[in-house]
Amino acid sequence: MGEQTYERWSFNFPQGVRTVQVTGDRISDDADIVRRWAVAGLGIVYKSRLDVAEDLRSGRLVELFPESYGQPAPLQLVCAHRTSLTPAIQSLRAFLAKRFES
Repeated sequence: MGEQTYERWSFNFPQGVRTVQVTGDRISDDADIVRRWAVAGLGIVYKSRLDVAEDLRSGRLVELFPESYGQPAPLQLVCAHRTSLTPAIQSLRAFLAKRFES
């Protein structure tokens, strides 16, 4: 993938990937501020489902496109050091890997 820009949003439509140029009167690199703007009705956001799942469940936000239209994002498990990979963390890693395979 090329350089990531937040002025271009890409969607995986059944006919193929479509990238659109977007503009607005706000910009931020703070994901929670952007989420709060959307909840306040100040615009449309293109966010990770993990960031807005509770807002979608509660009805504070409405999904405009099916989940499959968004870009997939890898989930990363980050530990401070190899010694942080305790048996519990290793079990979590194995569980997540199995769960996300499907």
